[in-house]
Amino acid sequence: MKSVEESALLDAESMPMVAELVQRVSADRPVVVHAQTSQDNPSRLKLVICGREYPGWFSDLCGSVTLQNLDIREGVAVSRAADLSERLASDLPGTLTILTVRRPSDGRLEAAIPDAESLAASLQELMSQIADEVSRGSADQVRAELMEGFCRHIASQDRSESGKPEINIQLDDLPDTEHLQVVVTGTDSPGVLFELANSLRVSGFRIHRAQITSGDSAISDRLTVTEFDGSPIHSDSRRFELENTVALIRRFMRWLSSSSEPHQALQRLRGLLDQMISTEDWSQRAASLARPEVLRVMAQVLGISPWFWEEFLRVRHAQLFPVLEAIAQQSAQLSQSDLRAELAAEQMPRGTDAAR
Repeated sequence: MKSVEESALLDAESMPMVAELVQRVSADRPVVVHAQTSQDNPSRLKLVICGREYPGWFSDLCGSVTLQNLDIREGVAVSRAADLSERLASDLPGTLTILTVRRPSDGRLEAAIPDAESLAASLQELMSQIADEVSRGSADQVRAELMEGFCRHIASQDRSESGKPEINIQLDDLPDTEHLQVVVTGTDSPGVLFELANSLRVSGFRIHRAQITSGDSAISDRLTVTEFDGSPIHSDSRRFELENTVALIRRFMRWLSSSSEPHQALQRLRGLLDQMISTEDWSQRAASLARPEVLRVMAQVLGISPWFWEEFLRVRHAQLFPVLEAIAQQSAQLSQSDLRAELAAEQMPRGTDAAR
């Protein structure tokens, strides 16, 4: 079986078209997108995306694709690859991504794919807008809008807790390079690649290359990363953070649709974890945070007003966890019968003995 990289990037027939797209990227056209129906499967689309490189580009790309209601099945993304420049007979000054996508299935049939030309135009417009805003220094604003759109989209998907996506992270040193490879395996779910890529970005890591493979319900992805400034990841603390904190942030993102300010909640969690990771009880706190009921409550708390965050939670974060755990425990203990009893009591006429 051919690897994803061979089938996606080393297809000789695609090289002239890809080279032409790379040449079209310019200051006035930061992203170029081409879409066509897959020859192997007419219910899927092949996307070729060329664009500028900047920190966070892969996260923004994954979020944009998800907002088009597309599910990434396989592909590869690279930035400034010398080996590809040779095959394209031209420089690759930015990024090149080739993906196979589909509409999310309902468990029985894959939904019909959209018109390739209109999809390419819509995706190119969205990604160009993001790239332009980032170049103007408005990255926070545009990523806040991207996060809000992602939360609305994910909230409309069926991602019950019984089907909670789990992932495993393994770190491999790549020979003859200063890059670190992050091998991600686990359960597939809508938006999982954006959750992972965005968690890496928020944690201060930079993705240079991604190889994506999805099975029926599983993922097996390989991401080549460095520090955000491109320097190698040497310290044990950063490796520990990569293996533990990133997975925690990704799980936290599943609950952001319940937050009034999802982007701010994510940034505040990142700051909170920075303070926690050096404390003696970090492992205990991390285990507590990994509980779904605690993450849900935390997403709501961290999305509240900036004043409450700055004046209390940020400077007194040690007092936050007992409160979160108590709320989460109380919520978990309320069974359906308890809720029905509470509702019945509320609906009884005031003044009766039962109501009292």
